[in-house]
Amino acid sequence: MKSRHYIYLMGGLGNQLYILAYAYFLTQQQQNEKISILMPRTKDKGDTTDKAKRNIITEIPKQLGFSIVTLSPKKIAYLFAVLIRMSKIGLQKTFLGRFARIYLEPRINFGEEERKELLKNQGFHPDLGKTALFNFHLGYYASHKYITDTFKEKTQQILKQLSPKTNFIISKNDVAVHIRRGDFFIEENKHIFNRIETSFYIEGLELLSKKLCIEKIYIFSDDFENIQEEIQTIANKFSIVLVERQTVLQDLSLMTYFDNFVIGNSTFAYWGAILSNAQNVYVPKNTFKYNIGRDFRILDHWIVLENEII
Repeated sequence: MKSRHYIYLMGGLGNQLYILAYAYFLTQQQQNEKISILMPRTKDKGDTTDKAKRNIITEIPKQLGFSIVTLSPKKIAYLFAVLIRMSKIGLQKTFLGRFARIYLEPRINFGEEERKELLKNQGFHPDLGKTALFNFHLGYYASHKYITDTFKEKTQQILKQLSPKTNFIISKNDVAVHIRRGDFFIEENKHIFNRIETSFYIEGLELLSKKLCIEKIYIFSDDFENIQEEIQTIANKFSIVLVERQTVLQDLSLMTYFDNFVIGNSTFAYWGAILSNAQNVYVPKNTFKYNIGRDFRILDHWIVLENEII
């Protein structure tokens, strides 16, 4: 019987795409083994205009050719609790490891010090070793090293098919700016994610303006209500367009038409730049409240600007 792999899909669309890139990478590496997507049974799925939601976009894995397995959130929590326990006490090294195995990268919610250490080493761990009959993968797999050209091309095509048409016309000298707020500053996240200040965006735009004659700045956000100060500061120096009232897929699809980006700590925006094949991309160094070392979410040619941990 073929080994089976179940990759857990979670987070917002940016996280989902990193996970799907990892899953697609496994289809190339584990060619004789079946790769499926595991996800919670939920009503919060599909495209939405509500940027505060983190809907699972089921159409993307389906069109990438993955079968989808759904379980109730309680069953998934129980399943992973058992598998993680097996791993911690060494049962995966016994005969039980031939039947079921869990792969974690990075572990989350296991305590601050462990999370810091694992985030530093999340770059690329493609060698699965000897697989079990049933293999479960839990993590965000947030590394550009899993992203193949074929995955990018297929995802670009799927986006064009799925996203509603937009009326914006983008020129080669326009710039996409993404300012994330939303869930980053709720109680459970405020000690994890760093706040990217307006000064970062201004510095990135001013550096970019030395390379090209900037025409318009298109501002994307998941929380326009709380970035009015940032909007006004940018508007004082540049001509801006607010990209509001679009769906999640519309925003991502529109981003793929830009050649220039100044983006904060949003994996969603990172994917806009990745799928656009943009050459001029400015990102902050410190996106977390602690130093994670090399951030493998970003591409090697992107320009990393220093910013304070606040």
